[in-house]
Amino acid sequence: MQTLTQPQPKTFSLDPAMLREILKHAKPLGHHEDAATLNLGFGFLYYGLVRALRPKHVVVVGSGFGFSVVCLALALKDNDEGVLSFVDPSVLKDGPLRTVGGTSQWDDPAQVRTHFRRFGIDQVVTHFKTTSAEFFAGYAGRALPRHSRRDSYLLLHDTNIYIREFLLPIARARIDPDADAALAPATSHQIVICGS
Repeated sequence: MQTLTQPQPKTFSLDPAMLREILKHAKPLGHHEDAATLNLGFGFLYYGLVRALRPKHVVVVGSGFGFSVVCLALALKDNDEGVLSFVDPSVLKDGPLRTVGGTSQWDDPAQVRTHFRRFGIDQVVTHFKTTSAEFFAGYAGRALPRHSRRDSYLLLHDTNIYIREFLLPIARARIDPDADAALAPATSHQIVICGS
């Protein structure tokens, strides 16, 4: 009887040591993680989504300590293809539960590189210390992959904190048509994943 062997992946970053590093240094905030069981919670979903879709470019807008950036970039690294543009102006502003608004972690470019080097993704991640409006306004001049409707995906994430931030103004607008529902997307944490 012949034994079939499965081809081994080139890399798989999510070993127990890496999970500990992510939970300790990327500090997930409300992603249904559990450090005691090395459970990244939604981080596993972010990683799996990128492994499955195999995008060439991921754009992350805002991150307190880099949790979503790290999970997504590790998947790009394990896919052996793709880059991640991380857009965060690094402001300190308290929002709900001191998460929405900024933690001012991204001021020093050397510290940003060191932070991502800890996870082996410093060659995958480029930090843009700018607002999302400025980043997207200058997108064409940045020599980044082009976005198209055919191969772009949008994922709103970061658990109920952001969902609540996104839905409350919409709910208010349904009750009060004069309410400002346009405010919601500006406070939501967004990931744009671009294929091809």
